[in-house]
Amino acid sequence: MHSKGSYHDEPQNIKLRSFLTQGALSKECAIDIPDTCNVCSSRMSPLPHPHTPGNMWLARCDYIANLIDPFAYDKQKLHKNFYEHNSCRGFGRYFFEHWINSHPSVSPCDLYPGKEYIWGYENIPEVGDLVKEMKLAPRWFDIDSYKRPEYKNRNRCITTNKQNVAERMWNYEQLYNITASTIKKK
Repeated sequence: MHSKGSYHDEPQNIKLRSFLTQGALSKECAIDIPDTCNVCSSRMSPLPHPHTPGNMWLARCDYIANLIDPFAYDKQKLHKNFYEHNSCRGFGRYFFEHWINSHPSVSPCDLYPGKEYIWGYENIPEVGDLVKEMKLAPRWFDIDSYKRPEYKNRNRCITTNKQNVAERMWNYEQLYNITASTIKKK
């Protein structure tokens, strides 16, 4: 948890901070999280990169133990692309929203059932609208449902399922030295 948007205390930041905090502090995430989930938040979006918008969540400690140290990120010997700001891949300044969903063993759940809010700052639900209907995320995977007209440059990120899977596999190999054959053995 953090003070999302407190440096820019604008109505949209306040609304998003309230929505995210309500989910992260909910009984559903803290107590009622099913064994099938290891990360819980108000919303998880698989695109433009797997991320928890606003970076507020609760997670199981055994899952967190699998992740690279996010503060050692700049010291890792990663492909140079990881250090460039890239909203499609979750690199650079976008890495922290992506980090919690960066390991292949992630099994995220989210609480908001509506399609109105996907990610970003458009259609953020009111605090009382968080229905707290926990389900495995992503809730739907129609790629077009993740496109946002106001984010023309990020819509280019949303490609085919095959390309998205290839991108995830590249991430797993770069961050965790895990390949498709490693995953199949488990």
